This record gives sequence, structure tokens and C-alpha cells, in this order.
Amino acid sequence: MAAAGLGKRQQPGWLLKAISADNAVEFTASATWKSDIVEQIENYASGQSLLGGNKCCLIDEANLLSKPMQNASRHIIDSTSKRTVYLFTANDISKISVAIQSKLLPLSFDVASSDCPEVRQRILVRAKRVLSNANIPYDDVRLEKIIDERFPDLRAIANALQWEFGTTLAA
Repeated sequence: MAAAGLGKRQQPGWLLKAISADNAVEFTASATWKSDIVEQIENYASGQSLLGGNKCCLIDEANLLSKPMQNASRHIIDSTSKRTVYLFTANDISKISVAIQSKLLPLSFDVASSDCPEVRQRILVRAKRVLSNANIPYDDVRLEKIIDERFPDLRAIANALQWEFGTTLAA
């Protein structure tokens, strides 16, 4: 299971725009899903692109899809993958059926244990640079403590820094 705040949702959004900026749709599985949403996805994915090139469909939090919804998605992917690229995000890949997993390329946002010290240091250096460039005074000890307590959750680190130092920080 990937930690929160690692960019699991933001990165696929950028991919979505890069693949098909003007011909893409997004669905969030945590919203109430009904059969009409599956039908909407199928209608979108099965039609020809009016703009040329591939279409792209992002299904966020796909691990929250029910088994019947996953089964329906499997069929849609099989029948439309020649013209539609699918991106699924998941906090817990074990909740995605093996049949769907076999159709997708997994990308992990987890930080390997061996990389934690280096990644933590990069976050610290970046936070210091952002604070300094914005002329925001900060305490080195407190800054390091915030990062240590919340690492690797980048969103939690940014929120804590904003709270602690009283300003909006660009991540």
C-alpha cells in the first residue's frame, strides 16, 4: 500500500494531459458509482476520436471499485484499448482484480527503504530553498522535525510547514 501524499493522483493527471490533453476524461471511484457511469465510460471509449490520436480515461481510486464494476471495466478495456489509453490509480493494488492488473502497467510511488535518507534530505533542501526564496524565517530544528515526523507524506509535510510558518508554500 502506498503512503499518502506521494503524488499517486497528480502524476497520472499529468500523464493524462500529456497523452491526450483535449481528449480525456476522469472518473473517481470513491464517488457513487452506478451502472450508468460504466456505460458513460464505454460510450466515450468506444467512439472514434474527433481530434485524432488516442483518447485517455483516468479512473482514480480504482481499488474502491466493486467487483461487478471491475468486471465491467475489464470488458471495456478489452474492447476499446486500441483507441483509448487507461490510467488507474490505487492506494491498495491488492484490491484490484488480477484480471485488471494484467492489463495495466503498474507504477509504484513508494519510497524504497534504502532511498529514504536521500529523499528525506532532498525534501529538506527544497523546503529550505522555498522558505528562503520567499523570505520566510524558519527554525532548522523545527523544520527537520516536521519532515521527520511526516515523511514520506509530501502533502502532510507541506501542510505542516504552511501551518508552522504561516504562509502558502508552493510544493
